Amino acid sequence: MLIFYFDNIEDFFPFLNRRSMNEAFYELIPLPDSSATTLALHFIGQINEQTVMYETLVDVRGEKKVEEIVTEIRATLDSIGEIQLVSGKIRDIVLSLS
Repeated sequence: MLIFYFDNIEDFFPFLNRRSMNEAFYELIPLPDSSATTLALHFIGQINEQTVMYETLVDVRGEKKVEEIVTEIRATLDSIGEIQLVSGKIRDIVLSLS
């Protein structure tokens, strides 16, 4: 699986039209020794026959709360199309059989 990582969430959203399902996933990652949290946002897409994961990270610090950021992302996804934001993770497990 290929993973495309975007440094800015603004660059992430235009690629949503390449998704292979109507769900985008997010997970909250608390930063150790800090009140900040990182929000990982990702979805699965296809390039020809290759499965691709698109991902970006959003640092949540200061005045904005995690719930506010999630609400803003949901509003953006609603304006793009019928994309459901789901709390969860995407992981790829590859088995090799000999």
